[in-house]
Amino acid sequence: MVLEYDYRSRQNLSFVVREPEEALFVEDGYGLLSVRFTLRAGAGGWALTAFVNNLLEEEYRTVGRIDSIGGAYEIFGPPRTFGFQARYEW
Repeated sequence: MVLEYDYRSRQNLSFVVREPEEALFVEDGYGLLSVRFTLRAGAGGWALTAFVNNLLEEEYRTVGRIDSIGGAYEIFGPPRTFGFQARYEW
């Protein structure tokens, strides 16, 4: 089992720093916790992995911009995601 923790400090998401917009485009620090569990069938055989990313379902923005017509938009990071992977090595 592997636990991963990724921390991002407070950051400014905009290209242009204008004081009135700072409250819109500053993202406070956040942490992402992920877990991965792998079962292996000997050396050079099958490996089955189950994973969960953003385990605590942290909500965070990766982009914050003003568009060319005066509106603003935000893009958020992915929510909690999970999946499985099967691999065979020879």
